[in-house]
Amino acid sequence: MALKRWICGSDLHGDLADPHAVSVFLQFCQDFKPHKRIFNGDLFDFRALRRGAHAHDMQHSAGIDIDGAMRFLGEYRPNVFLMGNHDIRPYRMAEEAQTALERDWAKMVCRDLERKLKGLRAETRDYDSRHGVYQLGRLRFVHGYACGVSAARKHASMYGPVVFGHDHSVSRHAYESIDERQAWGGGCLCKLDLGYDDMRPAKLRHEQGFTYGWWDDKTGDFSVQQATKICDRWILPDHFQTVRG
Repeated sequence: MALKRWICGSDLHGDLADPHAVSVFLQFCQDFKPHKRIFNGDLFDFRALRRGAHAHDMQHSAGIDIDGAMRFLGEYRPNVFLMGNHDIRPYRMAEEAQTALERDWAKMVCRDLERKLKGLRAETRDYDSRHGVYQLGRLRFVHGYACGVSAARKHASMYGPVVFGHDHSVSRHAYESIDERQAWGGGCLCKLDLGYDDMRPAKLRHEQGFTYGWWDDKTGDFSVQQATKICDRWILPDHFQTVRG
């Protein structure tokens, strides 16, 4: 048996990142020393590119968003990067925009991201329900394709065992099943109030957090731990060890 460590963060949302959550995540990563660093999507927010965006969102500078996201990439240095639904907005804009100027700007953003990820030698996955899956032993990772109180149940049914983001909530669901159909929602690294979701009751479920654990690179067996915050305190173990038995 050769146990190795992994960590997964998700839903930074660029300039809407929560500085304290990001600081805790990066410090834990430094202490944990994972063999595999995964980012599970929505590195950027790109609220100005959102379909149906309000006028004040359209006025927001994407440059601040991009700068915050790229700075985080340089600090975290993921081995694996999964595209989220926010991250693909410039890709859609590059194909669908009405003006050449908009298309050219979107293509530049996409090239900059791809160049950065190539420099980090990160494996990438598209935001695609079939092809956007990263496999680590028997454990899977997806950005996420369902939200709400049943998100963990739906992901367990579709992909389990799987770690997902997108929902911004720390959650878990396990089916009564011999093939270990479980799903873990990892929470988010962004602020809990994003502005454009002020009127949505769903945000009351949102929690900052991340996931981490171990996998056996010979058998594929794994463990998943969920780091989350209670009031202003993060719940994290202070040492890591395995005991045979």
